[in-house]
Amino acid sequence: MNFNPIPVGNFEAGSIGIILILRAFSSGCSALTGIEAVSNGVQVFKAPCAKNANRTLMAMALILMTMFLGVTVLADSLHIYPNNTQSVLSQIAHLVFGEGVIGVGLYYALQVATALILLLAANTSFSGFPRLASILAEHNYLPRQLRNIGDRLAYSNGIIMLAIIAIVLVIAFQANTHSLIPLYSIGVFLAFSLSQAGVARYFIKRRLNGWLWKSGVSIVGCITTSIAFIVIAESKFTSGAWVVFLIAPLLLYLFYKVHSHYHEVDQELACSGQVILDTFN
Repeated sequence: MNFNPIPVGNFEAGSIGIILILRAFSSGCSALTGIEAVSNGVQVFKAPCAKNANRTLMAMALILMTMFLGVTVLADSLHIYPNNTQSVLSQIAHLVFGEGVIGVGLYYALQVATALILLLAANTSFSGFPRLASILAEHNYLPRQLRNIGDRLAYSNGIIMLAIIAIVLVIAFQANTHSLIPLYSIGVFLAFSLSQAGVARYFIKRRLNGWLWKSGVSIVGCITTSIAFIVIAESKFTSGAWVVFLIAPLLLYLFYKVHSHYHEVDQELACSGQVILDTFN
């Protein structure tokens, strides 16, 4: 049989290596998601709020770094690779604890602890989002009903709103985590990038003590999270990440219209109040 294989096109191995490194970096950065809940809830910390929130972030960073590096080193040393039937953490636990009675007990204890952590992680949004929504509502970018505290001293309207959004997303994506996770990752890194840019602008504009160092750290952080955002958006765009680029402009338009509405209402009430005062005078 005469067969002439098609020659493989020329490509730069270095560029592929850079892309793989960026994708691995972006996937690793996803482990950082969740710490934004601390910054959103600074006001609920015990005084001094900022200092205690800073300590909490440092503790979370140390715990995260220890666990992330530990799992990475063990997975590399034990030659463990991801598969569709068992997680990397489960494979590590099997090899580390062994097959004895104590080992099996420790293995299942680790699985239960992991499930509890995931349960707490799912609850994080129900404590962080209503508080963030109340801040936006206080500045007239969301309906003012979201800033009201319910009978249980929680932002009940925000919790109900988040529950409805979560139900819609789960139904729309058929509870497929591979499609839902990119939405979360892109939203988090977009928020990280914008907040770092805002902090850098704040220090550059105010020029307080140590502003050069603080603004530099924020700029580096903004660039880092922006790279992660771009890489995740590019790699997960067709997997459902395109929804973020559709919803984000709509949300901005919604914020603008709500803010404009409350501004017009305040102007009308101010004019009405002035007319009443003029009448009595």
